[in-house]
Amino acid sequence: MVLLSLPLIPRIPFSEHDMTEVVTGALQHIASTGPSANDNDHGLCRRCLDMLHGRGIIDLFSSIGFKHSQLISFGHRPKCQLCRFLWNEDLIGSSNQPQLVHRLRDLIDPYHDSRTGPRKVSQTDQSWVLFKALKGPGCQWENIQVQVQSEKGRLLWEPVHHLRVVVPTTSPFATFIPFRPLEWNGESSHSLALLKTLMPYCEKSHDRCQPTVPQPLPTRLLRISGKPPCLKVHVHTTFENQMGRYAALSYCWGGPQEVRLTTDNLDSRQEILLDTKELPKTLEDAILTTYHLGLEFIWVDALCIIQNDPADKEREINRMCSIYENSAVTIVAATASSVKDGFLKPVLTLNTTHPSCTISLPCKGQNGERFGGVVIAPQHLHHTAELPINKRGWTFQEAFIPPRLLVFGDLEPFLRCRTSDSVRISSSFINYPSSRIEPRRIMDSSGITERNKQQQLRVLWKYIVEQYSLRQFSFAEDRPLAIKGVIDFLSKDFGCGCHFGIWTNYPIGHLLWTTTLLWKNENIMPTHSHVPGIPTWSWMSIPSGEIDLSHLELLGHHRGEASVDFGDPPHYQIKITCCVLNEAQVYEEDECVEWWPDLEADEDEDFGTNSPILDDGDSSWEDLELFLLILARTANNNVLAIRAVHEGGNVHRRIGVMEIRAADKWLSSPKRTVILK
Repeated sequence: MVLLSLPLIPRIPFSEHDMTEVVTGALQHIASTGPSANDNDHGLCRRCLDMLHGRGIIDLFSSIGFKHSQLISFGHRPKCQLCRFLWNEDLIGSSNQPQLVHRLRDLIDPYHDSRTGPRKVSQTDQSWVLFKALKGPGCQWENIQVQVQSEKGRLLWEPVHHLRVVVPTTSPFATFIPFRPLEWNGESSHSLALLKTLMPYCEKSHDRCQPTVPQPLPTRLLRISGKPPCLKVHVHTTFENQMGRYAALSYCWGGPQEVRLTTDNLDSRQEILLDTKELPKTLEDAILTTYHLGLEFIWVDALCIIQNDPADKEREINRMCSIYENSAVTIVAATASSVKDGFLKPVLTLNTTHPSCTISLPCKGQNGERFGGVVIAPQHLHHTAELPINKRGWTFQEAFIPPRLLVFGDLEPFLRCRTSDSVRISSSFINYPSSRIEPRRIMDSSGITERNKQQQLRVLWKYIVEQYSLRQFSFAEDRPLAIKGVIDFLSKDFGCGCHFGIWTNYPIGHLLWTTTLLWKNENIMPTHSHVPGIPTWSWMSIPSGEIDLSHLELLGHHRGEASVDFGDPPHYQIKITCCVLNEAQVYEEDECVEWWPDLEADEDEDFGTNSPILDDGDSSWEDLELFLLILARTANNNVLAIRAVHEGGNVHRRIGVMEIRAADKWLSSPKRTVILK
């Protein structure tokens, strides 16, 4: 960052018209002020001083800009902090796209690898660096534009992002410079007090966001008593139909929990107040945050579900949708990989904070010469995809269902709601609109529209499954459980059932899921077997690896060439009526385009070469060991089929998906009904 000085402006409220006059008056005042003899003591060269005084500042704010000096000369002024910053440091900052040129030096000195190095600016002795102050709404000064131009004014290069102009709240320039430095300090009472402003802002500013009114309370909550630094909690068992407002916590366990609710300590946890300092740091931070939000209750799974009681765990897991949906806010400990880490003072920083330098100059205010300054910073983004919270499977539904998320990232906290991806806690210079906030806000407060309901479900579910399947679980058996809340949430809006991750209103496209075999990566354990208790036709039966639902999108509204009967609960077996092929016949006629195995073991099996060919004379389709169950026709006149192994009788298990040429030929086969388990 670079700190520059401007004349001091009185801090008074301004209308938009007044703001224009203030900026104009400021420029006129600067124009009457020339650099002093001692200005070089503050580390600026003559051209930088010219730009920030007199006629130079007028040019800087004009549509033409201030023409500083030749590009090559910036490397010859190492004592000027501003020129040195522009020459050596990253002017682009965080970017969603790779950039070859980040600093002025890159335009002259290529990288060591000539294959990837930037293209040099030709005729550097005729290339000039130009600066322009960019104003936003209300004539507020927001950015500085840096350009490299030819002698004739042709643009040769400029950063993909402008430099931010930043001042602290106490600065006299804060009236017309809107951006502030990162000042979050989770251990200070001032920062914590700011948290209480976020939800009221959402309620008043977002017409579509519901106000935080009392809701039915979960079975158990932690009840907070006392005041900081002596907060205490106990387990509160709610009575029937009790209403209230509460926070929920989304966090990474990071292994077995030392502090948890069990059948042995249930009574004592309800009767004895527990000092929050005796809790793991993440829980202590969450309780302190809840207190500063003005809430009395918080739901924490480790202390609100009886962890050694299977019946209680099953009952509460089935209530996950209502627990998170009814919360006033869900606190997201995004940076903590363990319950011991805490989040108010992050131990992990993944987002880049870019280098800075400071320059201070004297300026003439109404009361004589004083010091004032502004900060110039490259773009900073607040990406969340790589934060620990977005790696764990159980936390996906905790981000999807709640009406509001208070996300504690590695730079500063922010609020996510059904209207906005980011309600800022401050006017920091972070560029939130360009930041990748995961998981995406795919459900807003407007809900599901009746028009194109099926299309909306396809788009939503494709994203949900593909993102969810990338997440990690300590136990493979948890994979079908940790998404149940999402299914319950969507079922209410779409009005249809979902069995083992397959929606009943459009089963064909959902059944054609495929896997990305992560076992090919030497760092990933091979996947040899299905998750116990889950049917093979469900993607939930795959213990690890990314699930691809591209066929769901490609088929669009097409309902397929087969019908599916889910039968009675528990829907473990389904009946598919479709054209059934002998795989050996498809291979014999060389009609296989591609096939996707579900598990590593399936890829090496060669059932087709051992399978008998269907003979109209003396063979029956029931006698085949391997079948291809045709479900859909593609746009290029191929067919997509489930590859299934005969298990005996009319029962089969799925081992993959195959694409086959010549749709008309195969779809002329008679349809039969098979059972898939």
